Amino acid sequence: MSLEIVTARLQLAAVLAVALCACGEKKPEPVTVQDVDVDAVGLRELRSHYKTLKQTTRTEHERLQTLEKQLEEAKKAQGQTPAEVEAQLRDLQQKNQELSEALEQGYVENHPAIRAKYVDGRNKEVSKAHRILDAVKADAKAWDRAMSLPLEQRLEALEEIHLMMPQAAKDLLSRSESAIDELDLEKEQVFADRKGLREKLQQQDLLQRRAMFENEQKETLADLDFAEKDLVERLGIETLRKSDNPAHAKWNEGVDRRISEAKMLMLEVDDRKVMSRAALLAASALDYRQLWQSERDRRIEAEKRNKTFDQAEPRADDRGEEAPKGDDKMTFAEAVAASFPRR
Repeated sequence: MSLEIVTARLQLAAVLAVALCACGEKKPEPVTVQDVDVDAVGLRELRSHYKTLKQTTRTEHERLQTLEKQLEEAKKAQGQTPAEVEAQLRDLQQKNQELSEALEQGYVENHPAIRAKYVDGRNKEVSKAHRILDAVKADAKAWDRAMSLPLEQRLEALEEIHLMMPQAAKDLLSRSESAIDELDLEKEQVFADRKGLREKLQQQDLLQRRAMFENEQKETLADLDFAEKDLVERLGIETLRKSDNPAHAKWNEGVDRRISEAKMLMLEVDDRKVMSRAALLAASALDYRQLWQSERDRRIEAEKRNKTFDQAEPRADDRGEEAPKGDDKMTFAEAVAASFPRR
């Protein structure tokens, strides 16, 4: 890529950055940054905004590194001196700084908390004023133009509009105008220290994300505890039931291991292949348990029948007496051997 193309692209990016800055408010005198309430903003919006900012920042950083490399290659190809290369590099860094500032401004102005308070809040007051104006057949567009004028001219234009309105409507409209002025003034004060505001918003975003993660983790663990209790008490799932017998400590360790693995799946695993297998196994678990119970019931029934047949078999010694019945703990062969006379 030639130096001219690189320079042209940088100039275009700078123009876009200037255009973004031009869309913002007039920069006021620096004052202390006021608190910005983010409690009313949705956590999902905060998360989405944070991811977008993170990706944009990473992209800008990678773009700077790429352009620096391309600039170096272009200078070497054209045989320019190191001094000329350094001057071009400084110019490139300056343009990147401008883009970074534009990114910072965009982050602050489009942050959900800022928009909820200063954009949506102002629009709400403007809509309220329009309803008042429409109710008394006043010109809402003339009022909009008046509100956009400098302070002295605005007061004169608003006074002309107020003269044509009933006193009650005029009072209501004045309240909306005062609310709008307060929001605009507060926004100027907050935006004066844009860097401090950005850092504060980022800190609040991180705190919101941490609180959201901890809350989700807490709710997940509570759901798992409920599920464990429900599966044991209502369905009687054997693999989750513990024994009070100290001799069954190994089995109880297996129960703890299964519960621990379930928590790991819910809280830590984000591999879709692993979760897909877990979902299929979960869907198959009750059917597999039913097959196992059916096999167990048939086996127990067969053992009962065999035991009945064994006990019903006639046994007599050489004196014609009935052989003693075998002990329940004896096998069939042991019971038969015990019926023979001793010598």
